[in-house]
Order: sequence, then C-alpha cells, then structure tokens
Amino acid sequence: MSCAAVGQLADRPGAARGPTLGGMLRHASRWKRWTLLIVGLLLAGGLGLGWAAHHFFLSNAQAAARVAAQFEQRTGVGLDVGAAHWRLWPTPGVVLERLATRQPQPLRAQRIALHMPWRALLRRELRVTGVEIDGAVLQRESMHALGEGFRARRKAPGANAGGSGWTVAEVPVEDVRFRHLTWVNPRGVELAYSGQLRFDPAWRPAQAEVALDDAPEPATLKLRRQGSDDRWAVDIAVAGGSWNGETQLSRADDGQMHLSGRFAPRNIDVALLAASFKRHAVVSGRASGSSEIDSSGDNLGALITHFHTRTVFDMRPARIEGFDLTQLLSKQGVKAGRTPLDRFSGTVETQNGQQGGIRFSYSKLRASSGLLVATGQLSVLNRQLEGEAAIDLVDGVVGLPLKIDGTVEKPVLLLTGGAVAGAAVGTAVLPGAGTAIGARIGQQLERLLGDKPPKKSGQAPAGPAAPRR
Repeated sequence: MSCAAVGQLADRPGAARGPTLGGMLRHASRWKRWTLLIVGLLLAGGLGLGWAAHHFFLSNAQAAARVAAQFEQRTGVGLDVGAAHWRLWPTPGVVLERLATRQPQPLRAQRIALHMPWRALLRRELRVTGVEIDGAVLQRESMHALGEGFRARRKAPGANAGGSGWTVAEVPVEDVRFRHLTWVNPRGVELAYSGQLRFDPAWRPAQAEVALDDAPEPATLKLRRQGSDDRWAVDIAVAGGSWNGETQLSRADDGQMHLSGRFAPRNIDVALLAASFKRHAVVSGRASGSSEIDSSGDNLGALITHFHTRTVFDMRPARIEGFDLTQLLSKQGVKAGRTPLDRFSGTVETQNGQQGGIRFSYSKLRASSGLLVATGQLSVLNRQLEGEAAIDLVDGVVGLPLKIDGTVEKPVLLLTGGAVAGAAVGTAVLPGAGTAIGARIGQQLERLLGDKPPKKSGQAPAGPAAPRR
C-alpha cells in the first residue's frame, strides 16, 4: 500500500499537504525527476568547465556566462548564475552558486559542485565523477518544462550532447549527493530530502539512499540494483514500520517501457506517517497489507504520468478521529468525537493525471466496531470527495445508506434522495428500525431506476435517521 494514500484518506483542515498514499513509492521514483534538472546543469557546467580548462584565462564571470548560455541552448530555458568558480588542481572541478531558472516558478539551487577526472578532460570526454547539490528547490511544472525542452533539443538535427569535439562517457554521472533538496508539490507544500545516488550505464541507479529531512521519526528509502538486471530491491523504513519490496523495468519490442513492483507494508503507524508528510490523519492505527505499482510509456515523463498503484490494507484495531459514528442513528446524528474500530480494511488505488492531479479510489472499505459495520467506496480528485457508504447495525441487514460529498477538509454525509423516501415509508410501516430498512430499500430502488439526486438539494443530513424508541 502506498503509505501516503492512507494519509490522503484522512486529511483534515489546516493541514499542509504533502505527497499522498502511494507517497513513499512515488518518492522512491522522484530521483528520476531530479535527474532531469541535474542532466541539464551537468551538461552546461561540464561544457563550461571544458572551455575553462582549454582557455586557462577565463574569468569566473566569463565562466558563469558560458554556463548560462550553454544551459539555455541545451534546454530552451534561461538560467541565472550568481557565481562560478573553477579549478584545475588537484582535480578539475567547477562550483556554481545561486542558480535560478527563468521560469514563472524558478528551479533554484544554492550550490552545485561538479568534479571531473583529468583523464576524461584531456580526452575531451564528458564524465562527471561526483556532483554535490545543496539547497535545491524543485517544482513539478517547471521540471516538466525543463525536461521537455532538453528532450526536444537533444532530438534536433545536428544536436551534439557533448559540444564540438566532445564525447559522452558510458556513465556520464557516477555519483550524486544532495542535501536539503526541497520538493514543492502542486499545492505549495514543501518536503526536503537528503541522500546519495550512484549510477550504472544508461542512467540505471546502482544504489540509492534517500532520507526525509525533519520527519518526526527517521524515514529512509534504500535502493539496490540486483546484478546487471533492471531489478531493484527497495527497503523503506517509515513511521515505525517497514515497506519493503522489489521493482523492475522492462522494455517491449515496440520500445515501450514498463515499470512494475510489489511491496509489503508492515506495521505502519498511519498517524505518524501522515505527520511525516505534513498531514493530519483522522484514521489512526497500524496498517499492514500488500501493494503493487505499474506504469507504461515510451519515456521517463510518460512513466511518471501513468504511474498507478493498488494497495490492499488492513488495520486492527483502528480509530476514527473527529467523528462518533455510533451516534449516527441517534436524534442528534453524527457527533464530534472518536470512533474506536475493531478493524478497518479496504483497497486503495492511485492514478497520476495528465495535469499532475492524483485520483484516489477507495473500494471495499469496511470498518467494524462491535455490532456497527460500515462499508463503502470513495473517490478523491483535487480534494473533492464523491462516494457512498452504508452503516449497518446488523451486518448487511439493517443499513443506512449515505452519500459522501464535500471536500477533504469539509466532508459531508448525506442521505440520498431515494434513501430519504424509503426511510419515510419504512418509518410508517415499522417505526424505529423500519427507517433504516426503508432507507436501504430506497437506495436499491434509486439504483434500479437510475435516479441521480442533485449533489446538494433534495438531500437531508445523515442524522437524525431512526429515533430511538
């Protein structure tokens, strides 16, 4: 299960919004997005360093101008470089400071240092043995624009990634270390990471270790390539539990790439997980289950766009914070409070959207507490809720159907139009329990007749539903 997806299910008002329940898995692949920025900067910086080595009398200001010019030529995006310092001893290197792309939402970095071996420099080979990135700030739309520009110019007739007379090494970048690299999600929530990546040929990660900065409890991801195959072991420690598994990348004859993986979240503290990603959970407890990921596309961007997860989760026990569902059938209706649950389980799927939105689809949801059993399904897109549920006093026999509406911050429970009519009939025939039975019958009639009541009008609050006698 994408652990962040459990957090998404339970987001509350005033809480900052971070990555959602596919969260750590999607974060496991975020290094791919960072690579887009790194590649463009490395090419520009490496070329600037090459010129500096060839023309020993370039000033730092001239080196900064060369780097900015080459960056724009290679990506189509302007770049401001606060300062550039190059050295030739003991090993060639260049340090770029205060970088910012010229975009509505600039990509920034306080410092990027690149190290190249003398042998590669003398052979006019673009090979970077080490990259250090400090204080970078990345944002999805700007990263996407940068990546699109880089790919377009790389495919242009006569394009040469290494510049005149330069070649690109089999492993252009061997090692990347980053400190306090901040990812800003589409809603402005910032999450910072630190870690290290080592690459094999064809930009295949050989090893990776990433830590979430400032998490209330250590949250780390470790990636290890399995031999020379495109398979990686993934070990995640987060929220007092583990989320380990394996992922692999394959390519079909038509060039399409396919990413897949299986994971086993174990003993994850859901409230602590939500807090790690700057969320506030209303469902608390420890979750375990199984999770799968898959995606297809002809390039890295397509893989990210089509990223899909499916998770089956189980929590025993659990607790709903903020609602006392045991009062649903009272005169007062749903009250603020807590609902202790013996068990909460279900399936959640996430699907990335073309515009960056992520759809969360919850199905087979089941919460039980003594004689009370709640079942339902829910869809969340752009924080809008749409779904239905049923609260049963006797499992599957006496039920009260509800429409789930509103937003993540302000969820609303409503009786459907058919359920309201059925409840009235049921009350006339059998006061008390007849209301709930009639509501369930009304819901079924509504489905058969295709009646879709308005989202707001023609609906009544969830309580009171069945007055106690």
